[in-house]
Amino acid sequence: ILNIPPSGYHVPNGNPEALAEKLSLLIGNPELREKLGNQAAELASKYSWKRIAKKVSKSYLRNILRSEAID
Repeated sequence: ILNIPPSGYHVPNGNPEALAEKLSLLIGNPELREKLGNQAAELASKYSWKRIAKKVSKSYLRNILRSEAID
């Protein structure tokens, strides 16, 4: 799954022509490579272990509190 803005290109498996096309596009366009690289790094930062652990902890706490309110 690629988010918008794109952080890369999807190339169908077993399609060397499509792969060559996208590689040629990236090789010939340093600005695009940098833009996609920056967007990919920003997207990846959203999935750091620290950030994921914080979200999971919040979710557990919210569910524990909700469960206690029901009991």
